[in-house]
Amino acid sequence: MDISARLAYVKAMADQIKGYMLNDQLYGQLTGTAIEGTVGRTLLYLRQLYAADVTTDDLAEAKTAIENALDKWQVQATDKAQREAVVRLRDWEEYVDKVVKEPGYGLAADYPRLAETRTILHVLGDHMPDVLDEMQRNALASVDTTFRAVSQAGDFLWEADLKSGFPQADYWWLYVRPIEEAEE
Repeated sequence: MDISARLAYVKAMADQIKGYMLNDQLYGQLTGTAIEGTVGRTLLYLRQLYAADVTTDDLAEAKTAIENALDKWQVQATDKAQREAVVRLRDWEEYVDKVVKEPGYGLAADYPRLAETRTILHVLGDHMPDVLDEMQRNALASVDTTFRAVSQAGDFLWEADLKSGFPQADYWWLYVRPIEEAEE
């Protein structure tokens, strides 16, 4: 996804965040974008835009509106973030399990999407440290350990201009790829 699509998403979420926060749906249908809105995706796209050095008045206004909404509707934001984290953790677990059971599977088009899922888990944890409980954090650490065993070094997964905002020490999964085939 290019920077302009991320910016359009963030602006759409900023414009529609009250309605999103006050309904019970985890995934919000945002007018003006085909991407489903979530707390985690919004925080990720904001981080990506700033990593790419996007500096526009529209972005600054959108960021302020989003941060204000997350503060104002903190209970709703936390609930949505926790539900999102559970779904994303399950998706990451299922993906890694499949990579372990079917070497080569991970090279399919799914890896970039699942790497984004893993990144959203990290970003949610940065923004809301208690988004995962201790058991879920332990499960995530276990899945990460398993994935490290079935991955190999690779180039940074996303656009080069995002690299500075996602250092390898903290976002190692963006710098690896699943191993292509089982060792014989």
